[in-house]
Amino acid sequence: MKIGRLRHRLELQEQQEIQDPNTGAITKEWVALREVWASVEGVNGREFLAASAEQSATTWRITLHYQTVSPKWRIVWDGVVFNIKAILPNNNRSHRFNV
Repeated sequence: MKIGRLRHRLELQEQQEIQDPNTGAITKEWVALREVWASVEGVNGREFLAASAEQSATTWRITLHYQTVSPKWRIVWDGVVFNIKAILPNNNRSHRFNV
């Protein structure tokens, strides 16, 4: 992997149960785990009709250095939230995500 391609700074987040210290109520919140450099590319886009309304969908490919990642996590890049659909490790010890 060429390090120059990793020019986008993004955040990996995990959903955790947090207890409110005042009320004791437990809520689920997205917590930042770490920031990493990655390559973010739009690879596919389409428009379709669903429920009599025009819809659109875009597939993104995000590549980062090899590290522990869970499909339950999400990625936040420049204010945009990406849900991980697939983690595709490859031979040069990097991860590629389809989101």
